[in-house]
Amino acid sequence: MIEDGRRGPALIIGSVLAWILAILLAVAFTLAGGIMLVSNPGMVQEFAQIGLGQWLRYLTGFLEVTGAIGLLIPKVRFWAALQIATVMLGATFTNILVLHCTAIPQSV
Repeated sequence: MIEDGRRGPALIIGSVLAWILAILLAVAFTLAGGIMLVSNPGMVQEFAQIGLGQWLRYLTGFLEVTGAIGLLIPKVRFWAALQIATVMLGATFTNILVLHCTAIPQSV
């Protein structure tokens, strides 16, 4: 155990990798949420197909952007990740059950 407050190389590398991952995810979800908030025509059409109104697009975009910001704040990182995971879970079920999109291509 290190007594003088220094951290070992493994902890430093782990911390740096965690920050890199948090920054990359924050950028990705800021862009994804931002596309919804600026009324991208593709997003407007997709949410119209869902049939619950455009308020859901704004809510989803807001939750993604605020979650992305939260990933950069260590004290709320867990809750931000949970928020994003919940949004992604809802998006997955919506894609499968409502939009009928699957990741597995259907055979010809």
